Amino acid sequence: MKKLLILFLLLGNLMIYSNDLINKVYYSHFLTIRFTENTFNLKGMDLEKEKRIDIEYNYKLISEENSVFMLFGDNYKNKWLLLYNNEIFIAFDKNKVTPTFLGYFEDAAAPPFISIGSDENMIHSTSHLEEGSIRYIADNLRSLKVDTPWVEGVEKFGIGEKIFLPKSSISNLVIINGFISFRNPWLYIKNSRVKKVKITDSINNIEKIFELKDTMNPQVLSIGDYKYREIIIEILEIYKGSRYDDTCIAGLFSLIKTP
Repeated sequence: MKKLLILFLLLGNLMIYSNDLINKVYYSHFLTIRFTENTFNLKGMDLEKEKRIDIEYNYKLISEENSVFMLFGDNYKNKWLLLYNNEIFIAFDKNKVTPTFLGYFEDAAAPPFISIGSDENMIHSTSHLEEGSIRYIADNLRSLKVDTPWVEGVEKFGIGEKIFLPKSSISNLVIINGFISFRNPWLYIKNSRVKKVKITDSINNIEKIFELKDTMNPQVLSIGDYKYREIIIEILEIYKGSRYDDTCIAGLFSLIKTP
């Protein structure tokens, strides 16, 4: 009985994940990743090795603490943390805080990702959390790094807290919800996530309310036609964390959508 209990607890934290990547293809600036049921092919220019590659790997998907990981290679020793939907594919490995692969489902001269803000025009918020020397500021949102979210800094769940984006020309927002961590994937479920937001475009007098899914995968919010905008994001509801009240958002960017 004790052995069965231990096995059950292990399976609760580490489970085979249903594969919805079959026949998907994503394109980055220099690489293409193409999935079949049990293998994926990585083809293009490897900038780190400064050479062209065309490699096929066996892979499997596992769910670990509500995060999806891909194990691949010989004896499945390699591991990527995956964030993806039908359009966007983001992969992190344990050695980098920035994405190892950031790709889009359409082949183009360059993937249509738009960073919001810059060092001169930063993202701001009504509050942020500070823990010692670590500051979870709103401008973290444009970096798309693991372990570097924006975290609101008020008591309880941050209902009513706002994020102010620099003026820019966009038609949509892509939100990565929650606290994303390769080494500590439990931080997603233990911290709170955003459930409902109000997006206000103060230049064009547009106001929309969106309900987000409780997932770390990219979620695309359509604001309207491609226009010059000044966006305010307000938290209306949250998914309560299992341990912490802090509400987190891991990343924000936009897409150039072709008609």
